[in-house]
Amino acid sequence: MKKIVSVLLLSLILVVSSVSAFAVTPDAAAPLQSSYSMGSTLSHNLPGDAAVYERSFTITPKGGTIQVGFVSITFPKNFMPASELPRTFTAKVFASGGHGVIEFSPDTSGFLKPVRIDVQAYRGVLFDEQAQKNIVVKYHQQSFTVMHFSRYCWQ
Repeated sequence: MKKIVSVLLLSLILVVSSVSAFAVTPDAAAPLQSSYSMGSTLSHNLPGDAAVYERSFTITPKGGTIQVGFVSITFPKNFMPASELPRTFTAKVFASGGHGVIEFSPDTSGFLKPVRIDVQAYRGVLFDEQAQKNIVVKYHQQSFTVMHFSRYCWQ
């Protein structure tokens, strides 16, 4: 009986830990030094436990793909002049008036090649900057390309 209970308890712990790891993968302590990485962290510097995905990353001339919550950003090789790379950016994913938002800093004036943003299907909680609270959102899978960094919205 003890063996069965131990196996069930271990199974439950594994399931629970894998669900939370899938929902949010924490960043490494330092910004990325490679051309790409997966993962993001929830930001807790907003009211309460605000659900804002945030990631700082460094992109090299090689380009790469990074993951910020349920959004991935793909940088083609030489998307900016080599003299401006490597460059560190920060991306935040949150909601505004129910719309999904990805905001980049610093802003950039233009890329040599389009950068692709892929939003995965997501049903969950995000902090809404207008409502100043976490809200339940549902977004469908979608993609778009951008020629500079600032702030982009989707439904």
